[in-house]
Amino acid sequence: MTSKLIKSMDNGDTWDSIASFPGKQIYSLSFFSVDSGLVAGYDGIYRTTDSGNHWDLVWGIRQSGYQYGGLKQICFPTSEIGYSIGLGRTQSGAKNNFDNFLLKTTDSGLRWDTICTFNQSLTSLYFLNADTGFVGTEQGILYKTVNGGLTWSEKNIIKFWSSISSIQFISDKIGFTTGHPKGLISDGGLISPFFISKTIDSGDTWETYDSDGIPLNSIYFLNDTVGFVSGQFSLIMKTTGKINELPTNYPWNLVQYGAIEDMDDSNSLVKVFPNPTAGLLTIQLKNPNQPVETVRLLSSSGQLIDIGNPKLNGENISIDLSRLVSGIYLIELTVSNKREVIKVLKY
Repeated sequence: MTSKLIKSMDNGDTWDSIASFPGKQIYSLSFFSVDSGLVAGYDGIYRTTDSGNHWDLVWGIRQSGYQYGGLKQICFPTSEIGYSIGLGRTQSGAKNNFDNFLLKTTDSGLRWDTICTFNQSLTSLYFLNADTGFVGTEQGILYKTVNGGLTWSEKNIIKFWSSISSIQFISDKIGFTTGHPKGLISDGGLISPFFISKTIDSGDTWETYDSDGIPLNSIYFLNDTVGFVSGQFSLIMKTTGKINELPTNYPWNLVQYGAIEDMDDSNSLVKVFPNPTAGLLTIQLKNPNQPVETVRLLSSSGQLIDIGNPKLNGENISIDLSRLVSGIYLIELTVSNKREVIKVLKY
């Protein structure tokens, strides 16, 4: 497994890979400037001062006495004070002997100390300032602190059992969260409900919008109307909704969809569009002298789905997906004895 750090320089319309972490899972990041920042992942917290070209381990799971574990999210409300949440197995022979901990730094991430632990698994983190912050759990409970993490009050924001994967505030009053049910997948393993919640009173009460779609992992709003969410299958969506309204009409504008390595299709023998699609999918041959020999529709897990007879219209092949549920599908093609597999989002 290789985690990648991607960067946008045009307000999120395009993204480029700038760093790789071979053999590591990276879950969260926080940058102070173009050059300096930190990422948190499976075995600890890493820091860079040269725009991500080199990384140093500044806090490690094993170095802190844990058998294994990881850091899930990291947040810096100031350039010196930061927080991170994680999970660590304390003894290899003890069942369910885990610490759900909150770390704090006061020197821009060079040194970290544990300031408290929780009885529930922590999934998300956000601090408005050095004192006021939030952590989310797998059970959809949001905890709030106003004294730098020393004590916490409980806020239930989700109506169904869901994991809060991301928290973000654009002011001291307005904030957003997102996530999806833990372990719940619909028929065929293609879609699952997700939610987006909004507060306008500093996190005391929340309004929630939920729908079926791709599980969401992160949320970030530039202001009260323009925001982004990212999710599984390298999904990035952008919304420009109305003031004080939650984004609806899934999917939003798709900024990116599919594996980052697959975005360049210049070597493909066919073009598949529109993607995503509400139903009708067209396969266009780039070279009419190289006809499509076979077409198969598969689920995201590789299970064959019967689609009847694809319709040939000149150099194009049409497939109707309208009767299928929303989710990820695979189009498997054979062109001149060459096999291609293309991901498609049906909404």
